[in-house]
Amino acid sequence: LYRNKADDPNSLSFNYATDLLIDNKGRLWVATLGGLNVYDADRYHFIRYEKDANKTNSLSHNWIWGITQDRAGDLWLATDGGGLERLSPETGQFTHFRHSASDVNSLASDTLQKVLEDHNGHLWIATKDKGVDRYDPSTGIFTHFTQAKNQLSDDATLCLYEDRFHHIWVGTSSGLNRLDQKTGLFQQYRYDPLDEQSIGGNTIRSLREDRQGNLWVVTDGG
Repeated sequence: LYRNKADDPNSLSFNYATDLLIDNKGRLWVATLGGLNVYDADRYHFIRYEKDANKTNSLSHNWIWGITQDRAGDLWLATDGGGLERLSPETGQFTHFRHSASDVNSLASDTLQKVLEDHNGHLWIATKDKGVDRYDPSTGIFTHFTQAKNQLSDDATLCLYEDRFHHIWVGTSSGLNRLDQKTGLFQQYRYDPLDEQSIGGNTIRSLREDRQGNLWVVTDGG
């Protein structure tokens, strides 16, 4: 059992862990609501990455809900109030992506849930209140997908998944959604108490695909 110990700076930074990642070098990363941790298997302890107000290239916010690694090896973090973070594991430096009211191409919100890299190298970001963003690293532009514009079932998004056919799925507080990339509109899947074949609940927590191509959905109703 790995837990935070107040007198041990090499212990886990916080006991509320939110996400795990095994990177391309086999290292274990643990996202928490008290910073980011990487496990040093040689020394049997954690190395912490936490917000430091005196360092501009440190983590912007300690509440982290999601983590992924891109094809270049950088880590991306979805924070709750600090926007999107990119970490270079080699340098330990963070790059910050924040919402700017004066820039329509910036991140839609700084309160985020999850982040996913798709097969094209684009990043999808689930926000807590502004729908889903797609980030193109080649242009630096965030494209926004919302309930009002793209028929997303709810702008409170919780999870993301790309299936084997490259469909983007978005779990929200009000149902499951699949993006039609040609039209930019979402097809919605909601719980219907009169339909036994409908989804089990409307709060979608997690998505996974099995070897047969079936999508498994974790909901508040089963």
